[in-house]
Amino acid sequence: MGVPANIIALLLLPLTVIVGGAAIWQGRTAERMAGLALLGTLVLQIIVMLVSRRLGATVQQVAPVLDVAISLILGLVFLWAALKHNSRWLGFAFFVQGAELTISAYFLGPDAALAPGVYYRLLNIMTLATVILLAIATGQAILNRRRERPQEQA
Repeated sequence: MGVPANIIALLLLPLTVIVGGAAIWQGRTAERMAGLALLGTLVLQIIVMLVSRRLGATVQQVAPVLDVAISLILGLVFLWAALKHNSRWLGFAFFVQGAELTISAYFLGPDAALAPGVYYRLLNIMTLATVILLAIATGQAILNRRRERPQEQA
């Protein structure tokens, strides 16, 4: 018996907030930008879903388009941060967003053979991968900062 996609999403929500907050608090500029983008798109997603429900739109109508928009925003922020600040891990996160866009294009295409439950599980896996990569990038920034401090004191 598999775990429903909504339970996976509910577990990802606090993890995303924790990692995004840690990136903003402890990361270098690249991780801070990525953390702000991650948390900003999370807030955007919640607002858009609440407003669309008030306007009578269903989740099935809004969610796929919103997922594509968020993937594009995150992908562009990750690419910019990776190139500008030379962050390997955010470069990997950019590729994850590209994979997520590929999955969305396949799901939203005319011959969509992917069931919505499978689609959302795949997106949750991609989100988890993105959060893990941001956590690794933030951890690396913390370790690098600690390594530099003893050298400065000597």
